[in-house]
Amino acid sequence: MNFFASDETKKIKLKSGIEIDVRSDISKRTFNSLIASIPQTVDSDRGFTPSQANDFTIALFKVFVVSWNLDREPSTESYLELKRANADEIDEALTAHFTSMTVTEKESRKSS
Repeated sequence: MNFFASDETKKIKLKSGIEIDVRSDISKRTFNSLIASIPQTVDSDRGFTPSQANDFTIALFKVFVVSWNLDREPSTESYLELKRANADEIDEALTAHFTSMTVTEKESRKSS
């Protein structure tokens, strides 16, 4: 049995036709770096500022996206050159993927 993060990926197909291959799991070190990138000063009523949300979604992209079906490499620079609607769609998918990894089995049973 392997106890270490693997290089396995999962394909996420978006409504726009974009397909992204994302890491299926991440190491504790990588998870901690993502958690550290979450802003500590979040307004409880309004949530993240647009700048804070942007910084966090870039961090998610860097960590999770391994490949995609677009004609450029899946670099941060290419991601930032996408049309806003397409980037937002990727952001939503990555946030959902990250959230699914952070919710424990016990917590997921509570919400059912």
